[in-house]
Amino acid sequence: MRSFIPVLALAATVLSPSLLAQDNDRDGFEPFVEQPGLLEFSGVLCARPVQAADALARGLDQAQARDLRDEALSHLLTFEVNTYVDATDEFLITLGPGTRENDAARALMATGAFEYVEPDWICYPVACPNDSQFNSQWHHQTNIMESCAGWDLETGDPSVVIAICDTGVLTSHEDLQLHREEGFHAPSNTWENSGGDIGPIASHGTMTTGSACGNGNNGIGISGVGWNLGHRMMRVTDDSGGGASLSNLTLAARTGAEVGDRVSSVSYSGVQSGSVESTGAYIRSLGSLLIWAAGNSNQNMSGNRDDSVIVVGATSSNDTRSSFSNFGPFVDFMAPGSAILTTNSGNSSDYASVSGTSFSCPITAGMCGMIWSADPSLTPQQVEDLLRASCDDLGSVGVDDEYGYGRVNLRKAMEDALRPVTIEVLSTLPSFLDPAGGDELEFQVSPGTSVPSPGTGEFWMSTGSGFFPAPIVQLSPNHYLATFPAAPCGSTVQFYVGAQDTGGTTYYEPSLAPAVTWSAVAQIPVAVADDDCEVASGWTTGVAGDTATTGAWERGNPIGTAAQPEDDHSPSGVQCYFTGQGSNGGSLGENDVDNGTTTLVSPSYDLTGLNDPTVSYWRWYSNSSGASPGGDTFTIEVSNNGGGSWSTVEVVGPTADSAGGWIQHSFLVSSILSPTANVQLRFMASDLGSGSIVEAAIDDLSITDESCSDCGISNFCAAGNNSTGTFAKTGWNGTSSILSNDLELTCFDLPTGENGLFIQSPDTDTILVGNGLLCLGNSTLGFFIRHGVVNSGPAGAVTYALDNTAPPIPQAQVAAGETWYFQFWFRDNAAGGAGFNFSDGLSVTFCP
Repeated sequence: MRSFIPVLALAATVLSPSLLAQDNDRDGFEPFVEQPGLLEFSGVLCARPVQAADALARGLDQAQARDLRDEALSHLLTFEVNTYVDATDEFLITLGPGTRENDAARALMATGAFEYVEPDWICYPVACPNDSQFNSQWHHQTNIMESCAGWDLETGDPSVVIAICDTGVLTSHEDLQLHREEGFHAPSNTWENSGGDIGPIASHGTMTTGSACGNGNNGIGISGVGWNLGHRMMRVTDDSGGGASLSNLTLAARTGAEVGDRVSSVSYSGVQSGSVESTGAYIRSLGSLLIWAAGNSNQNMSGNRDDSVIVVGATSSNDTRSSFSNFGPFVDFMAPGSAILTTNSGNSSDYASVSGTSFSCPITAGMCGMIWSADPSLTPQQVEDLLRASCDDLGSVGVDDEYGYGRVNLRKAMEDALRPVTIEVLSTLPSFLDPAGGDELEFQVSPGTSVPSPGTGEFWMSTGSGFFPAPIVQLSPNHYLATFPAAPCGSTVQFYVGAQDTGGTTYYEPSLAPAVTWSAVAQIPVAVADDDCEVASGWTTGVAGDTATTGAWERGNPIGTAAQPEDDHSPSGVQCYFTGQGSNGGSLGENDVDNGTTTLVSPSYDLTGLNDPTVSYWRWYSNSSGASPGGDTFTIEVSNNGGGSWSTVEVVGPTADSAGGWIQHSFLVSSILSPTANVQLRFMASDLGSGSIVEAAIDDLSITDESCSDCGISNFCAAGNNSTGTFAKTGWNGTSSILSNDLELTCFDLPTGENGLFIQSPDTDTILVGNGLLCLGNSTLGFFIRHGVVNSGPAGAVTYALDNTAPPIPQAQVAAGETWYFQFWFRDNAAGGAGFNFSDGLSVTFCP
């Protein structure tokens, strides 16, 4: 694997005149503007090359994506690169004398090889000190955050740690003595125990720490929202004015998450930087959250609140937006931020009342820590969803640009996280439902902090026109069985369940319903193809143009490592496709993907005549090990013209789903391209030079179609033994789809060399005939439909292809939704007696 960092470290410090000569703005370059005391130039730029996934989304192929990255690196060679950030693939470049930030950023962006190039801003704390003292903390009161009611449910788990990225902390403060973790000094990249200074260079960090985690229930001072949580100071500056480089802020936030802190809190300006978003995405990939202050400029912040960073504005004691607080579509939440009583760094018993989104931010960070204390199993997105659902809605109804999702409420968040009653679904949640109705969902309600009230179970569903109560019965106290009614074929059915406690409060599962629900499609899946990779079935390992020097795709039983699976995904069997087999006891990177791309191509599938086929496969991908984890991607594409052209299905990584583990992905073929008679998939694992250990695997590919009727194939009826000592058994190949017309009837364990034929009827019966049992009846037609004669040959087995376009007689024509029965009649002279016998029966319900 290639690493470019040693080369870049030797780059010259002068800016290339040829690069600066490119005066064309790419997509309209907007110059950066300093705001003294808020955002100031530092003489350093932060540059992130276009990521492989984005390059592929633009329509570039793997080789072009690699060339584009190489182009970006070649331009960076004209600067002094002082830092490379592996986690976010960012380069910090120092500008030479006389070179302006806007000139260099404009020139680099004009190449088209960078996602962003922006100043490594000097950022400042976003606080407005207020000298007047308050004898209470208004934000904890019952008309605001209802903190006491929340603390009755949960006071916080000390193992859940908040990383406060700020100006240092007064470690001797009386209200910050409990649960303090080792601190970190970002300017020197040094931990406290190794000499890193985390003392207060300014008071701001002591104030934000108290807002999040000031010790409670100790008879002195104040209480932070998470007063029993762990807290860690990540000091970001040595400037007594509090100014810190954006790169030190993101370093502190990343480092906290990397050591397991669940929340990183940053009460500084600079939140709209691209680097902050990249850092937030990285932190989420580690299972943590990044919270950032919105700022105090009373500005409408454009952007998308559905990003990777939680941005928090401020409210006042009258529950309206603080006059200084930023707002707009970039802001997620509001939290108290005016006149917040908190710890101060003057002495060990010093307190101050302060205002700013600087304090809304750690209050929200503490809220996230409290939610994780209540339920450590939650994902970062689930924690954010709980915050959203538990907010008090201020301003316009629903999400708005004045208050975002609303103002945080500790009591509601704790109730949602702790589940006062537990609702456990006992059935497997369906992915598909019979459009005719009748599918069932069983659930049990158990006490948590409250007692469930028997007979209050609820079952709600919607097919797109609003939720309505659906049938439900109580099997025993607090044990329910819900039944799905009929739904329009093809519709998406949303559903959730609920029950009340003895106090009359209703709780739901999923807990955020109806905002978050389960869903299923009102169609019945029909198997078209199913490949568990246990035998070779037409896959291609390696294609022309592959460049990887090791780690080529192969099929076999993988030898597990920290990056490669030990077992395939199939419940039975051991085979799958994977990248490069190492040796037992070999090193982690012994045969992983190196120096390029390796490609796996599926067989061709005929998907014509189907309703709306879905392709599903299980994938394994790991790039989280090695010198530069999180730097590569795994690309899956689909073609409908035999590989003449390809369309992207998904790009896995560079951080999401990239730590191994079998993960299923499904997609509707029609959502990407038209199904044809020649559909193929290809799987491309790459090491494009970032230095990560890359391993990938594929198993259990299936293709299903949907029908509006319950179609399928199954055996029925017993059969008597024949001269082989056992009974003849029917089976099938293909599907019961009329349009596919690919159904083959089979029968095995027959006497060798004997003639026989399949018979067909819409009726069943049980009649002793010959040496066996006739399982078909003739009440509808008055006769049995006979198919062509076949011979069992030396193998004692037959195969017979049904042709729906040319039935043996007109009465044998089948239609979608009809069920027909088949049985094999055969000669058995060696058995004596009547000299003939029957197989078991086969029931076939035909699909469109």
